[in-house]
Amino acid sequence: MKLRAWMVIAGLLWSVSLLAQQEAKPAEKPAEAKTVEALPSVEEIIKKYEAALGGKAAAEKVTSRMMKGTLEVTNFGATGTFEILNKAPNKYLSTATVDSYGTVQTGFDGTNAWSSNPQTGAMKVEGDTAAQLRRQADFLGEFKLREQFPKMSVKEKTKVGDKETYVVEAVPAEGGPEKFYFDVQTGLMIRRDAETQGPEGKVPSEFYMEDYQDVEGGKIPFHIRQNTPMYNIDIKFTEAKQNVEIEDSKFEMPKS
Repeated sequence: MKLRAWMVIAGLLWSVSLLAQQEAKPAEKPAEAKTVEALPSVEEIIKKYEAALGGKAAAEKVTSRMMKGTLEVTNFGATGTFEILNKAPNKYLSTATVDSYGTVQTGFDGTNAWSSNPQTGAMKVEGDTAAQLRRQADFLGEFKLREQFPKMSVKEKTKVGDKETYVVEAVPAEGGPEKFYFDVQTGLMIRRDAETQGPEGKVPSEFYMEDYQDVEGGKIPFHIRQNTPMYNIDIKFTEAKQNVEIEDSKFEMPKS
């Protein structure tokens, strides 16, 4: 009983002492409300992006593009060459020739999406991957984001490396959602998150677009990095030509 009584008294004394200290303190100023920076609209971000690329009018003067460079699968030490062919309105072919593995291709002939590699040979691609290739093949796709992604919303402002970016979540008419990261200063897209189809299913991928260079009035990234949980690919382009002759047969799926 004595111990309990002492604990009660001690508790009361502590409470009174604390109350006295609180009363003796000067009144604290209310915390100042933090200023929340207003985010720009999707339309404002897209408009700045299109202008940063050189504008749609300049892009419409180009009917084909060829880009060549080198490729490295950084976490496997594999290297090779990489080429992209793109022809208006919607033909696309990428060719990666990797040392000790062989040639990997993905293409869209204007109607069908396909892929080819040493293990499976040539085969048609369906589903979300086909939808991604169809959007990628659109020669003016960068100027049709609102058309390709009907649902878009600005989510936040965050950093990619040392650059401030606006993050836009984009949901296409067909396929899974993606995220675009637009440089606050330049307006250029410097990162794009999407799921890509791998041998074991869908793989979350981060694409980084760097070293934008002017090619006949338009801006093109000459350095592209793809990071996934399983592999990282580093592509550096060394050559870009526009309005070159490209036969339609180049985009057709190989016979075997």
